[in-house]
Amino acid sequence: MVCPTSLKHQWSREIDKFVKRSMQVIGGMRANRQQGFATDTFYKITNFDTIRRDMDLIEKWSPDMVILDEAQRIKNWNTIAARCVKQIKSPYAIVLTGTPLENRLEELVSVVQFVDRHRLGPTFQFLHQHQIHDPETGRVVGYQKLDLIGRTLAPILIRRKKDAVLKDLPGRL
Repeated sequence: MVCPTSLKHQWSREIDKFVKRSMQVIGGMRANRQQGFATDTFYKITNFDTIRRDMDLIEKWSPDMVILDEAQRIKNWNTIAARCVKQIKSPYAIVLTGTPLENRLEELVSVVQFVDRHRLGPTFQFLHQHQIHDPETGRVVGYQKLDLIGRTLAPILIRRKKDAVLKDLPGRL
């Protein structure tokens, strides 16, 4: 589990409450983090900054699944956080976000590629197919074929609106 620092212990409580499997919250000094990654636990909970700082430890770790909470943190493919998170090798990935990715298709591409790097095809081709450019400036002025994007993402996307899940969400810290 990779999440913001402020949510690590919240995730620990939720896992303990619902799953009752062994877990390790990874943080602190490098020696502690190194021990945390080496410990044999079902869940490891860490944050984006730790992933960035400890890539050498992450490369030795091969989780069965990676879950990203607040996955909009990797929406910009060019950030250090996105590049580091995408280096984690795992056969399965789940991304969670309460912030819809509605501003730019590049943001959607970056997050989807973490789950299934082949789902949208080559980025340049996907963007060419779905962006509308101003012929004079070349700037993106809109998007097209959004229904096709929806159908392409349907097998890997579940969207729940706040009013439908509010009663099941944990309280604010």
